[in-house]
Amino acid sequence: MKLISTNRSGVKKQLRRLKMAAEREREVKRKQKLSKGDTFKLKVDKDHTDAALESIERLSCIASVGTTGIIEKVVKHQRGRLSKNIPEEVAPEPKTTMFTDDDFEKFQDEYFG
Repeated sequence: MKLISTNRSGVKKQLRRLKMAAEREREVKRKQKLSKGDTFKLKVDKDHTDAALESIERLSCIASVGTTGIIEKVVKHQRGRLSKNIPEEVAPEPKTTMFTDDDFEKFQDEYFG
């Protein structure tokens, strides 16, 4: 309060400026205290493998014959709506036989007449 002037006008503004200056000083001190290794540790992402495995385990416990449709529906919904995320539909291959028409004619001649 010693740093604030005796005028009644602008007291809030002065207090705000003092708070901001104090925050800036604290930030500078905090940044100076951290070494390169500490800043790297702060930036390194956490390993979420354990949490992912736990959630997969919970899903596998839930998944039974009746709930597989629900899980597929959720996964399909979460996949996204972008065209790159939509799987291409594979056209079914036409059914072919190992025998030709000549083979059928030979078979018919041999067994039926």
